[in-house]
Amino acid sequence: MLSLLVFLGAMVLSLVVIDGVLAYVTGEDNRGNRILSGFFTILILYFVILAIMGTGSESGFVSDGIPFVAFMDKDTTLLSIMHNNFSLFITETAELITLLFLISFIEKILPTSSSNISFMIISRTILVLVGILANCFFISFIYAFPTYRMILTIIQCILSGAALILTPIMMVGKVLGISSNITPLSFIIDELADTAVGRALVSAVTRTAILMIGLMFYESHFGPISGILNFGIQIVYMIGPIVIMCIGISIMVKSMFK
Repeated sequence: MLSLLVFLGAMVLSLVVIDGVLAYVTGEDNRGNRILSGFFTILILYFVILAIMGTGSESGFVSDGIPFVAFMDKDTTLLSIMHNNFSLFITETAELITLLFLISFIEKILPTSSSNISFMIISRTILVLVGILANCFFISFIYAFPTYRMILTIIQCILSGAALILTPIMMVGKVLGISSNITPLSFIIDELADTAVGRALVSAVTRTAILMIGLMFYESHFGPISGILNFGIQIVYMIGPIVIMCIGISIMVKSMFK
């Protein structure tokens, strides 16, 4: 349990660093609040996803709506899914990128001018929980119709493929300050990267990559996380320390990005 929480903290902090660098390079307004918004969103999101994976859910709308959950048990890891059924791994990853893109997009368009930390934590918690529940109900409904399910999978793969192609271009272009005379590249670097859609694409890819790499690394050393039945209960006991940690980090970030 402790090792998983350490990995969770490392994954979240690495994303805070990435968000900070991108916010600074793009000259985004309210950088401190934007970084805090991303921190709270991804912390809550990762906790919810890991808690659901830890229960080893086998059926129902929850396992349908959270990628990989329906296929994970005490003997199954992300690496084993990738090795044994690569096409399934690709489609589930595409679904995860799509889910994180939708949540990230809503997060990007939410106002960040307020300095009320409690409001920000509550609003991001509601965003994550409502977003995941809505996705679970929607996916569960779609899966009842094979044709609609196939169409949805195609859309998710196209969106994920576009995100995987555009994200490196936007990140490298912004970090290195590259300008291009080629119209499509100029649009991607100078226009798309500064929009809520572009930022959500970058967030979706980086958040998916960190989560997948972190879980694979954890499972290769400690075994599958599925089946940790009391993981959700233990998270409840961690709420107090987590809130204190969030307040401490928010104060530090605000002092660095005013």
